[in-house]
Amino acid sequence: MLLAFGGTCVVASWRVRPENLAAKRLVVDLSGGIVLPLLCFAYDPILRGWTPKGRAAVYLAVGFQILLLAAWKLVGPATRRHAGFFAGAFSVGVILAALIGTFLLPFSMIGLLIGIGVLGFTPFLTAWVLARNVGQAFRQALPPSHKRPDSWPLVAGLLTAIGVPGLIYLVAGDVIGGLLERLPTPAFGPFFGPFS
Repeated sequence: MLLAFGGTCVVASWRVRPENLAAKRLVVDLSGGIVLPLLCFAYDPILRGWTPKGRAAVYLAVGFQILLLAAWKLVGPATRRHAGFFAGAFSVGVILAALIGTFLLPFSMIGLLIGIGVLGFTPFLTAWVLARNVGQAFRQALPPSHKRPDSWPLVAGLLTAIGVPGLIYLVAGDVIGGLLERLPTPAFGPFFGPFS
């Protein structure tokens, strides 16, 4: 996981030719916006220490953002019509990732003393990835006349990013929390033993 985080940061800082910029951004988006958040949910000892219902709420919200980012990478850049929706939805993801990163910040700072805290900065990397995609989607949503885009897709994206995970949580939060409680804790190895 540390290698994935370090590799993403290195790739993000590389200077590349303009023709290779899209490939670089895709690698950073997929690793920083999809792979690393999933790894953090599986192996971060602080996140795994939350109550099952609390984890269910966060997993649903972040999982929905991961699905939206994957959909945007597949079909979003090809159409201007839905770009405003993604810009609105990713705005919620930026705030969510920044809040999670802020919550983990004290633990990450302490963890830096023993060499593992750098992984706690993953939510900030995810927030940066999503913020860059907000900008890309918003620019793409601009009409050719460069006037303001319609606001209804932005609002629809915001409401969807909040409403869908919230509704699932209201309907099935107890069930999901119970399933998370029964999941086995992954082996963290001897170094993470006390935290698992």
